[in-house]
Amino acid sequence: WKVVNFAVVLLPKAYIWWVLVNTGFHFLMETAGIMDLVINCMALKFVLGIDEVVFSRLCSHATKYMLEALEDIPLFDTHMEDSETQEEAVERFRRDEFHRYWHKVLMFIVPRRLLYICFLMAVFIVIYYTNNCECSEDGCISKPIYMPEGVTYNPVAFIHTGLLELSSKPIWSMP
Repeated sequence: WKVVNFAVVLLPKAYIWWVLVNTGFHFLMETAGIMDLVINCMALKFVLGIDEVVFSRLCSHATKYMLEALEDIPLFDTHMEDSETQEEAVERFRRDEFHRYWHKVLMFIVPRRLLYICFLMAVFIVIYYTNNCECSEDGCISKPIYMPEGVTYNPVAFIHTGLLELSSKPIWSMP
């Protein structure tokens, strides 16, 4: 069942997420209008909720009941820490936790999600500039823009712009 979940839920969701974020990032870099931002946020919310919809529609009532009835298991006893004074807690923290593991404390203070978000933003910025700009020693300028050959609707070409047939003459280029 794990392979089926991986193939049917995780891979399509990850692919849709990648395409949606890439397209949304492209829209936000091209036009910074509030409507584009709202539409992209709504679409991302929909995509990220697909697994919950699949769970709510395809799981039996018994499975839902068992998952709702799960309780947390206490991983450690906090009786001693609860009875400490403020000064004792600070001294124990300096002696036992901070002294040897200061780098772990630093990683606890800096939120990992923020680091992940900054990393993903940098990845999408690099993808955007490599796909849409020509870089030289003076800086980056926009690539020439070409008109599509036809106006037929092709959803695959919408997602993968490399499949579009473009005219040979650009309609806009950097002067």
